[in-house]
Amino acid sequence: MITSFTTFADQLNTEGHGVIGEVRDRGVEITIESGQTRQRRAQSRPAEDVGAAALQEYAIVLTCGTYGNVIRVLPPLVITDDVLTQALDILGSAIRTCAAR
Repeated sequence: MITSFTTFADQLNTEGHGVIGEVRDRGVEITIESGQTRQRRAQSRPAEDVGAAALQEYAIVLTCGTYGNVIRVLPPLVITDDVLTQALDILGSAIRTCAAR
């Protein structure tokens, strides 16, 4: 599953958004950290913006990080590939929308 998220992050960065800094996993929890500079992170809360945009599409993501720059995703162990793809599409759309601001 982490491979799907890493590929997803690489695709977003290749598109020129450059907003994904790192994708990490610990067990079933996957975190996506913003690639913004520390100064810019302190001025905005990018993960909260992405979380709000994803929620409008009925996807719930958690946010964390000192600067509000980390998205936490906790997919179920029995998630199907179709549902995972749909979730990544929603998350990608939310990240693209917030990166364009």
